[in-house]
Order: sequence, then C-alpha cells, then structure tokens
Amino acid sequence: GLHTLPSAELPFVFNSSVTASAVFLEGRPGAELRAEDTSTRMLAFHTGSPRVTLRGLGIGSPLLVAGGDLVVEDSSMTDCSAGGGGAVMLSAGSLSARNTSFMRNRAAVGGAALLSGGTASFQGCLLEQNVADDRGGAVFINGTAHVTFLDRTLLKGNTAPDSAGGSIWIEEDSGGTLTYKLPTPLGRWVLSGD
Repeated sequence: GLHTLPSAELPFVFNSSVTASAVFLEGRPGAELRAEDTSTRMLAFHTGSPRVTLRGLGIGSPLLVAGGDLVVEDSSMTDCSAGGGGAVMLSAGSLSARNTSFMRNRAAVGGAALLSGGTASFQGCLLEQNVADDRGGAVFINGTAHVTFLDRTLLKGNTAPDSAGGSIWIEEDSGGTLTYKLPTPLGRWVLSGD
C-alpha cells in the first residue's frame, strides 16, 4: 500500500548517528513511499551513514545522497520533482541503481538525477519521460561525479530545451565523467528520442 510521510518531519536523515552497518527497506508488490509534498526530499544520506538498500518500492519523492552508499533495486522513482535532480541528487558518496525505472520526474536541471560528486551507476535501468526546465532531461552531470551506465540501461523520451541535453548534459570543464560499458550479447545500450 501507500505510505505517506508528513513533509514537516522530512527528510529522514541517515548519518553517523545511525548505529547500523546496513539498513534495508523492502516493499511488497505495490508498496509506495512518498512525502505529502512530492517535492520534499524524503530521505537524506550523509557521510557516516550505513549502507542503505531500497528494494521493491515505488518511490514518489526525491532523495539526497550527500555521503554514504545508497542502493536502489527493483524499484521505481516516478513523478518526483525538485530544483535539481527530480528523483535523486548525489553530491558525495555512492548511488547504485539496478533494475529501477526513473519516469516522469522533473527538475530545473537533471530531470531524474543531478550528479555533482561521488560515484553513480545505473544498471538495467529505464530513464523515460523525465523533464528538465534548463539542462539534462534525464541526467545532469557536473562537479566531480563519476557516472557509469551499464548494459540494458535505456534512456528514452527525456526532454530539455533545445541543445540542452535531451537525456544527458555534462557540464563543460567540471571534471565529471560518464562511462558507457558495452552491453552483454543479449543486452543493449540505447539513446532514443533525443
């Protein structure tokens, strides 16, 4: 079912005061997690936080990774909005998205993700119909972020204003990197509609 978190109590912060080596939030089919105001960052991960895995969830509010390790598996991040990184903003630490869809998210930059530091990998993900009002319809990379797209990742139908990175925008001279890993024989890498 749907679990709505009161925006006044958010974001829920993971940092060094959380005394666990790992945290798992796992949903059953149809499980959804969102803030009352879908533009409120729901979860924030900071330096010293335990490794957090979100699995099998429909996530409807943006996340912040400013340290620590976040894994999102077999989930969807849909209809999220924020000023930067509609679904997720990464400034430090790591983000690993596996078999997760990022759909219909919106932001000024990075409709689905704003990646400005740390490392991010997207494996077997779908980034579709995300919108940036300025740059990077799906993903905006700047700062020192190191980003990898692995096989079976599909970017499709993402939009940004003319010449502003329909799917991906990498800020010039920022130091950020984007790596495409070749797919397996049965996998594929596709940029379409951009």
